[in-house]
Amino acid sequence: MIRSCAVFIFLLIFGSVEGQEVFPVPPRFRSLGDASVSLQSPLSVFSNPAGFALEKQRAFGVQYENRFLLSELSTASAFLVLPVGKTNFGFSFSQFGQDSFREIKLSFAVAKKLSGRLLAALQFHYFSLNIPENREHVATFMVDFGAQYRLGPDLWLGAQLFNPHPMILQSLHLELNYPMDMRFGLHKTFDDLVLVAIDIRKQDERPVGVNSGLELRVMEQFQLRLGFETQWSLFSMGAGYSISRIQTDLAFSYHQYLGYSPSFSIYYQLP
Repeated sequence: MIRSCAVFIFLLIFGSVEGQEVFPVPPRFRSLGDASVSLQSPLSVFSNPAGFALEKQRAFGVQYENRFLLSELSTASAFLVLPVGKTNFGFSFSQFGQDSFREIKLSFAVAKKLSGRLLAALQFHYFSLNIPENREHVATFMVDFGAQYRLGPDLWLGAQLFNPHPMILQSLHLELNYPMDMRFGLHKTFDDLVLVAIDIRKQDERPVGVNSGLELRVMEQFQLRLGFETQWSLFSMGAGYSISRIQTDLAFSYHQYLGYSPSFSIYYQLP
């Protein structure tokens, strides 16, 4: 009963407002308060897809998040980045929930470097909602656009528009609202030791939110991170460790009413 109530509260706070929030924010980005719209990484396939336009190596990985330490609110996902000539392609799969409620997202992205300073991307999403207990299944398609611009060697701007046409995904017993979501942000690195990132986010009728994060490179292979998201009042922290071509990340976020959410990811870049 307690777990069912927690699922309901989660969907009330997150799902009925913004359905795509159940889909994964990579641990590195989560620990930076999801201030990720201007960052470059293979993990950008889950954020602003323009962020993987500079990748020159194939990469694949998996990640897992356990919202508020409840298995019913877990999200598992996988991704693949494929550079082909001067264009990069990204594929991702995510599943939220378990047998009684399952939400699935399949995404395909195309990212390209348009000039020495400008990156751009287009991403398509297929969303599917399944409630086996009630034999319900609904699905829809969405799109998002992303761009990044290099102002200087260590300073980047980013922008993303998700779902330009807001829509509602309805079943007999549940309604998920997918609003238009706009993000603008920047990040700056200092001597490759410190990264500071900040995003401004606007979702339809919700007030403007601010995401901010700080990353410290303690050693060549080890990073520490802190972040905060004002819209959901989430404080986050985490760490990353790289071994050769393998990158692992761990994050913990905290909501004052719902508690802790751990997440973990690992990806590999092929030679």
